[in-house]
Parts: sequence; structure tokens; C-alpha cells
Amino acid sequence: MFAGNCFYRNRPAPSIKFHGIGIPVAGTCAQLIEESAKMCPHMRKHVLALGTGRLTDIALVKTYGQPERPLFGPMYDSHEIKGDKVLVKFKYSYGGMKTCDGKDLNWFEVSDGTKGTRRLNHVKAQARTVGPDTVEVWSPGVKEPKFVRFGWHTLARFNLTNKDGLPAVSFRTDKDPL
Repeated sequence: MFAGNCFYRNRPAPSIKFHGIGIPVAGTCAQLIEESAKMCPHMRKHVLALGTGRLTDIALVKTYGQPERPLFGPMYDSHEIKGDKVLVKFKYSYGGMKTCDGKDLNWFEVSDGTKGTRRLNHVKAQARTVGPDTVEVWSPGVKEPKFVRFGWHTLARFNLTNKDGLPAVSFRTDKDPL
């Protein structure tokens, strides 16, 4: 299913290559905190502090030369198709990835390249970490996967983080125009 906000949410990710640019991803676990903040108004300042604290860390390390530390959550780097599975490699995993809630990885989808009405058909996929920077993705219903996407829905509450708890960035591997 297409979700327009993901297109815009995912657009800034390539700009991280430029000097002086930083992206504090606020998705996933922070969204869970935000939902609880609706019930407990005094928690809202903690949600805001997540984003501003990450921006501050990026500036201190990248601009002011403070010691290196994890600044970003896992971001898509590359993928390789192996039979009926796709191996997705991430940068900024900082030596390991996990889930923020202790459950199985969620919000991964695969496609065999067939199109519905103008868009690729994606199906829910299973995923597991198979290395410090690699996730294996598959779906029993897709024998020859060609594309994978992650967190590609407006309501996605995905749980993939690096070992430091920084949330992953949504992505898609196909290049079809939206």
C-alpha cells in the first residue's frame, strides 16, 4: 500500500551526504512515547527533547569536533537477492541492530515486480537480523523477490534500531515514480 507521507519523510535521507546536514529520525519508538504523551501531557517535553538532543549531538560532533558517537539510526545502504530472500545492508548500525520492543522485526515488505494499478504489489514480509549490519527479508508468498521496502506507510510504527536505540530510516529499493 502506498503512503504519501513516506515519500516526503524519506526524501531528506540522501542529503546527509552533504557537509553540515543532519537528520534526527523521530519515528518508531519516539512515536510510541508521543502516543503515551497524549495521555500524560507532562511527557511531551521528553518527546521534543529526543529530536533536539539528536540535532545537538550531530552539531557537536560534525561541526564542533567533539568525540565521535552514534548519531544516526540504521539507513539503507544496499541489497542483494539470494534465492527467495533479500539481504539488506545498512550503514550506521554501529556494530549491531535490535528491536526497540523485543519483538520480531516489522514493517518490511517485498515485491516480485508485478504491478497492480500503476504501483508495485508489495506483501508483508518476515525479517531477521543475520549480521551486525544486515537484515534478511522474505515472504512465503514471493518466490522471486525483486524489491523490498521498510516502514513505507503513514501509520508505520516500526521497531528496528541500532544497538544504541536510534531508529532506522524508512526506504524502498525500487525506483518507480510515485
